[in-house]
Amino acid sequence: MASNNESNTTRIVCISDTHSRYQFELPPGDILVHGGLTQYRLKIFIAGNHDLTLEPKFYEETWKRWHFRGKQDYELIGRLIRDPSLATEHGIIYLEQQEFIDPQTGLKFFGSPYQPEFCDWAFNLPANSPEIKQVWSKIPDDVDVLITHGPPANILDKTYMEQHVGCAQLLARVQKIKPKLHVFGHIHEA
Repeated sequence: MASNNESNTTRIVCISDTHSRYQFELPPGDILVHGGLTQYRLKIFIAGNHDLTLEPKFYEETWKRWHFRGKQDYELIGRLIRDPSLATEHGIIYLEQQEFIDPQTGLKFFGSPYQPEFCDWAFNLPANSPEIKQVWSKIPDDVDVLITHGPPANILDKTYMEQHVGCAQLLARVQKIKPKLHVFGHIHEA
């Protein structure tokens, strides 16, 4: 992937659905997409369906199912994760329906945590709905690296029950804008 740095390449290492595991054998790179305190210059991540506290309305309605020992301070968690000093001091970038342009490479990233309804988790939207189409319409036409939690339809979206659960509207948007890289996870067995 071309960039503005000296070697004219940028190596992006991508991980997803780590479920609180923090030790990985990762190759060297310039940018890590997802998270972890590592030697990477930038750590870009989005929320996923298990990041309940980052979707306040959902968390308010369901917290007793997940946090039976006590309600988490989702407002504090949200402020901490969105604190601008994480980016300026540590290179940690949280994206939720927003873009980030890497000043060193000029690469434009866009991240979205949403996916079509999948069980009863955070960041669900009704499949084939105006709401989910609106979410995908926010992806910039000129994005270089698109990061979504869920997959587009029929691309690494088959569950262990042989069901394809990717999003047709996301697929249409990706086919239209043609990002250089699309990073997604969600379907563990895919």
